Amino acid sequence: MIINNLGTLIYSFFYGKKVGQDQNGNKFYIHKYNLKRKWVIYNKVVDPTSLRVSWQLWLTNNKTSVSPDINNSDSYIWQKEKKPNTSGTNNSYHPKISQNTAKKNQKSSNLKEIWSPE
Repeated sequence: MIINNLGTLIYSFFYGKKVGQDQNGNKFYIHKYNLKRKWVIYNKVVDPTSLRVSWQLWLTNNKTSVSPDINNSDSYIWQKEKKPNTSGTNNSYHPKISQNTAKKNQKSSNLKEIWSPE
């Protein structure tokens, strides 16, 4: 299965210069002649949120050179491991319905009943 666009792969072959690769196997390219053009060939899933911050900064910066420690996984103790975006999936965050909300819904359903004089 081809994950990336066939045109992007051909374009990378002719006009791209491979700059580096991250731990996930994503390959980063820069244009041979126009050094401001940069792109990524994803290894498995095309998900920009799975890229490391250092590579995201390189993609959006005007720097053409890659620092040698860009793949270094040194991080501070307080930093959490980056997780991919799970919006729209079964793993996305769904808050629990509180008991107060259930009571409010029950109260409003009682108000919608037809009134009849006794």
